Amino acid sequence: QKKNCKYTELLHLQVSIAYVKQACQASLVISSGSIVTEAEAINASNKVGCRRVYSELFVGFYGVFDANGWAVMEKFFEHDIVEIEPEFEVTKEGISLDIPPQPLSAILPARGKQMPSNRRSLLQEAATEGQEVSGMLWGLDRMDQREWPLDHRFVSTHDGDDGGEATIFVLDSGVRSSLKEFKTIFNTSRVVSGYDFVEEDYEPEDCDGHGTHVAALAAGSVVGVAKKATIVPVRVLGCNGQGSIATLLAGL
Repeated sequence: QKKNCKYTELLHLQVSIAYVKQACQASLVISSGSIVTEAEAINASNKVGCRRVYSELFVGFYGVFDANGWAVMEKFFEHDIVEIEPEFEVTKEGISLDIPPQPLSAILPARGKQMPSNRRSLLQEAATEGQEVSGMLWGLDRMDQREWPLDHRFVSTHDGDDGGEATIFVLDSGVRSSLKEFKTIFNTSRVVSGYDFVEEDYEPEDCDGHGTHVAALAAGSVVGVAKKATIVPVRVLGCNGQGSIATLLAGL
């Protein structure tokens, strides 16, 4: 959607990735008025033109273009564009579409239990019959059984390996790898190297908290399901818990 001759668009193309990079570089040269390298053309977050190029889920690009730059892109692709989408903001609550919030009571059924103030009162490890759970961790209890009432116990049903052969990719605000929930019996972390698509580096540490929370639910040694799984953090949300569709697709 055009606004003051500058607009942001996401495109899916039926062409090769090399052709997309060539078009992006040509567009940026026209827009900036100077010759730039391919790396600058692809990672020009502070310039008009392509800002990301996609080659895995689909071939396409994301960017902000002025009239001259977009004219170049149209000339390059002409009949090859399959779809154009506007950019949306993504938050830990979902995609921002100006939907009025609902009270929590309207979404979740009453639990009938109060959250214990002491974390240790939530859990006790049973020696041979799985993990004893209560209170806030009712979800673990519900997960391993269909029948009511709940038995206040969580037992891994996959050969008892607690997800040791699983790898979980967490697309969120990063993961705090030093958390005790992710430690092994040898005091090493089960969080391995991922990628930070917000700051474009290999240190996807969490400065918001949501990603660490999600990773712990999936693979925490006490509160999680797959207690021995390997965790790969993919940071697509910033310290304010916000990101974009373009960054999310890059993470995927």
